[in-house]
Amino acid sequence: MNRKRMRTIVTILIVLALVSGGTATLVSLLRGTTVDEPVTILPGVTLTPQDFRDVGLGTAVGVQYAGKTFVFFADSSGNELAGTKGGMIIDFRGGSVTFLGGQFSQYGSPTVRDQAYTWYQDKVASAGLVEDKGTAVVGDVSARYDSPDAAALLVRKNETVFTLLYTLSAAATDSTPRPIVALEALARLLASRF
Repeated sequence: MNRKRMRTIVTILIVLALVSGGTATLVSLLRGTTVDEPVTILPGVTLTPQDFRDVGLGTAVGVQYAGKTFVFFADSSGNELAGTKGGMIIDFRGGSVTFLGGQFSQYGSPTVRDQAYTWYQDKVASAGLVEDKGTAVVGDVSARYDSPDAAALLVRKNETVFTLLYTLSAAATDSTPRPIVALEALARLLASRF
């Protein structure tokens, strides 16, 4: 049952990324053996190779950024509502992390930001995404999915909404941390920079 739910979450997030990105795709062959430079998550927000090691993900071996036509949160006409946005897949030896995010600081109220959070939450709630409570909350509000081989987090912090999906690969070992542990550490690190 958990694998079925995770496949549903993965499918929903990939379809959302592909549909919102038009002809751009987040999935392609990754090149190189290691990522030695910082990875730009959103303009002005980067993660270093050391950040990835510190949160328990290990060494990144490839990064694929979303194309220019990627849309994080669209209005009814298909126009992007996020002032800045980003999407990428970061591949590690034990799995991969998909990031989709947008910032809504151009609006005078949090209405659009909250709509974006609710929209993403509604899209994956049926697959088992549950709202965080108490000390489990990352940022201002968050929701998560947790299984032994995959995890997903949806976070709202200040004017930013982002999703993270971490799936283990066949190359994962017994020393690879449970996905939610590394993913939560990464989400907390990102939230501290927004």
